[in-house]
Amino acid sequence: MLAGERTRNGHREIVICGHVSVKKSSGDHGTDEPFAAKIYPEAGSSFELVAMGDQSPNASLLIGDTCRAAGLAILDSKLKASL
Repeated sequence: MLAGERTRNGHREIVICGHVSVKKSSGDHGTDEPFAAKIYPEAGSSFELVAMGDQSPNASLLIGDTCRAAGLAILDSKLKASL
């Protein structure tokens, strides 16, 4: 997991990029899914999940774009092309 703080449009935000373990309905360990999220310290540390998973092309692109814009690299074979 990587995190970076930046100021955008005059407001601070912390961008988090990484992978989260997803459990199957059986309770067994599933796959690791990429995600991108933002925390806004000036807004009561509110949390925004930007995107999670790589099943859809839109999620993969959004995760890659968000992480790249924050200067963070997320390692995932399906996302490498978009970083």
